[in-house]
Amino acid sequence: MNGVSTLVKVYGPLHPLYLVYLLSYFAAMVTVIIRAQVKKTIDTTARAVILAIAVFVNIGVWFIEQMTSIEFEMLSISYIISELFLLGIHLVMNEYQRMKKIVKQVESVQGFFDAESSTPDVMLEKPVEDEAAFPERIEVFMMGLKTLTPTERKIYDAYIARVTTKEIMANMSIKETTLKYHNRNLYGKLGVSSRKELLEIHKHIKSVQATFEEANNVTGK
Repeated sequence: MNGVSTLVKVYGPLHPLYLVYLLSYFAAMVTVIIRAQVKKTIDTTARAVILAIAVFVNIGVWFIEQMTSIEFEMLSISYIISELFLLGIHLVMNEYQRMKKIVKQVESVQGFFDAESSTPDVMLEKPVEDEAAFPERIEVFMMGLKTLTPTERKIYDAYIARVTTKEIMANMSIKETTLKYHNRNLYGKLGVSSRKELLEIHKHIKSVQATFEEANNVTGK
């Protein structure tokens, strides 16, 4: 027209079926994202958000095409938007994998989590053996308690209350890798290598405190 090419949209008799397909496609995408987020099969919330935004932006593009008369194939815009969001998901997943590697690198104690899950409330059958170093370990333990972060303190209190690891993860809404990361920091600050050892030293401290208080009461009388 006037020396300028224009897009003439001419569709066949079966074109209305495309609307049914498109609506079904959008509904399926939304359903899959919601179901995956509810069942926690998507690794990160950011990934679910990006997928949801991509779907709803494409729905918006389609609605704009239906409500306006534009001599342009809006479907091509939809393709470009989808590719950009897929690129965003790729970048998010790369960052997530990088963070997972960092968490694994800081875990120096291996295998303790499975043992704790199966026997969370079992105390050591005998006290810590190195009695000569025990006062020093008590001092490290007591000093470490003062340096715990709020999250580490919650986990410590849960261990003392004999809460299982599965219950801790549920109550704090954290994953296994996150709890293992906090355990690593917690154990390092307290100078212990396992939950059992933590409970044993805590028990010893409470026993000493009880004996000291009893002696003070007798002296006071």
